[in-house]
Amino acid sequence: VNVTSATNIAITNANIGAAGSYQVYVQTAAGSSNRSTSFNVVAAAPTITGMSRSPNNPIGGQPFNFTVSGSNYNTTNAQVFFRGPGCPTNDSCVVTGLNRTSTSLNGAAVLATGSFTVQVRNGPTGTPSNTWSFNVN
Repeated sequence: VNVTSATNIAITNANIGAAGSYQVYVQTAAGSSNRSTSFNVVAAAPTITGMSRSPNNPIGGQPFNFTVSGSNYNTTNAQVFFRGPGCPTNDSCVVTGLNRTSTSLNGAAVLATGSFTVQVRNGPTGTPSNTWSFNVN
């Protein structure tokens, strides 16, 4: 903790385990602690670092399996969604039945022929990840 002025402090390298609302209490040298304030910690958005598909070049209208690799995936509610032909919005082509870890999401999809992007979000209202592009033949 670094006291930057009479009314400001800076907390660096704090390891807070989960997103949520927290309270900070300031205690004087005399032990007085009647002031507090709350702050919110927002979970980091997911990040995609790679995607594999089987078959590697999916065929339009046929099922394919995929693994989206990355970080900051919530193991209970991470969602994979596709954007491209037949998938015009973030809610059009959300994959169900995913196998989830904090670094990979495995599932299956059937998409039309065309160019697509895939993204990940933690829950239906989570901040979307970066995009990863691929083609369906």
